[in-house]
Amino acid sequence: MIKNDSVIPLYQQIVDDIKHKIETSEYVAGQMIPSETKLCELYQVSRITIRNAISKLVDDEILVKRHGKGTFVQSEKISSELSTHCSGFTTTWLQRNITFYTRMLTAQKQTATPKIAGKLGISENSATVYLKRVRYAKGHAVILEHVYLPYDKFKFLLDIDLENKSLYATMEEQIGFNPEHHCYSHTIMEVNEPNSEEASLLELNDRNAVIIMGETVINSTTGDVVHYTKQIYAACYFRFSITNHTDQFTVNLNQ
Repeated sequence: MIKNDSVIPLYQQIVDDIKHKIETSEYVAGQMIPSETKLCELYQVSRITIRNAISKLVDDEILVKRHGKGTFVQSEKISSELSTHCSGFTTTWLQRNITFYTRMLTAQKQTATPKIAGKLGISENSATVYLKRVRYAKGHAVILEHVYLPYDKFKFLLDIDLENKSLYATMEEQIGFNPEHHCYSHTIMEVNEPNSEEASLLELNDRNAVIIMGETVINSTTGDVVHYTKQIYAACYFRFSITNHTDQFTVNLNQ
C-alpha cells in the first residue's frame, strides 16, 4: 500500500497501485473506479494527491473522465491505418481478432439528395439504396454508418436480411463483385461533436468527440462509384495511423 516514508511521491504510488489493479483485472476496461472521496479514504491521502494521480492516469490514457458520470478505465483503442486501399470492416477486424457485430437500423429505397447524387455520380432525385447501421466492437457501439448505393445496381440488397452480415461479402455472393478486390477509395475526415442521434446510438455525451469520415468507393476498372458512406466514429475507441509512401500521400486543407 502507500508508504509515507518512501522516496516515491504519494501520487505516483497511487498511480502504480491503480495500474496494478487494472493489470490484475481488479479494475476492468469500462469500469468506473471509486470516487475521489473513496480513494482519499482508501489511500489516506489528500484530495489534491488523488487528483494528481488521476490526472496522470488520464494523461497516459489509462483512465478517462466522463462528465457527470465519473472516471473510468479506458477501453483499449482500436488501431486503424488510413489508406486508399478499399478494405471492409469485417475483413479488417477478423484479421485483428476483434470481436464485432453489426446492427441494421434501416434498409430502404431513398431518393438521392443533391449532395448524395453528386457523391454517387447520378442524377438528382435518382433512387438509391440507403443502409443505416451501427457497428459494435468488443461490446461497444463504436461506429454509426450511413451507406448510399445506386439503386439500379444494388436493389437486391433490400431483399436480403443484412443484420450482422458483411456488405461486401453479400455483394460477392449475389453478383460476384467484391469492392475489396476491384476498388479504391477517397476519404475526407473531420472531427466534430455528436448530434443527439449520434450520441444516443453510440452511447456518448455532449463532451465526447466523433470522427466523421465521408468515403467514396470507386470501381478501379470502370471509374463508377460503388457507394458513398458516411461513418461516425466514437473517437474515444479509435487510434488512427498514417504511413507516408513517397509520392502517394497528400493533405488538402480546406478553409
